[in-house]
Amino acid sequence: MRSSCPPRPLGEEELSLVALIEAYFDVIRDGGIDRLAGIVTDDYDDHNPVRGQLVGRYGIMQKTLLFRAEHPGARMVIEAIEITPQGATAAAGGPQVPTLRATAAAGGPQAPTLRATWTTTAPNLDGTPAVTTWRYVGDFTFAGGKIRSSKVERIGQVE
Repeated sequence: MRSSCPPRPLGEEELSLVALIEAYFDVIRDGGIDRLAGIVTDDYDDHNPVRGQLVGRYGIMQKTLLFRAEHPGARMVIEAIEITPQGATAAAGGPQVPTLRATAAAGGPQAPTLRATWTTTAPNLDGTPAVTTWRYVGDFTFAGGKIRSSKVERIGQVE
């Protein structure tokens, strides 16, 4: 059961987190990996590494370059961004509620989790002229004003 309180406007911190995610996707789109130094932590934790990927920020730099090389014409469109204050839960101990209607757990504000949903459209790698669009969801955590970790799941093909 979700809270019946109206959503509150995003605060400065939340707006900066949204801007970080948008900047992160801009890097993936254009391959400008030097900008990742200001976007992700040195010890960035990619929960979906590719085989042989380095750890930390250098790993996501490497993965971005690999993605751009494999899918030079890929388009990525962010569909939604939801912020869940840490400690916000549904009634009766249910799952976290992806809404800004809840407040942070007692003891003061804590770093929220941000969930982004996006689509990636790219030519198929099998040599056919077809193009496929997939929908993804990713959960991102933050530390020190940067993205600390990400966990991405492909949730289905868009018809």
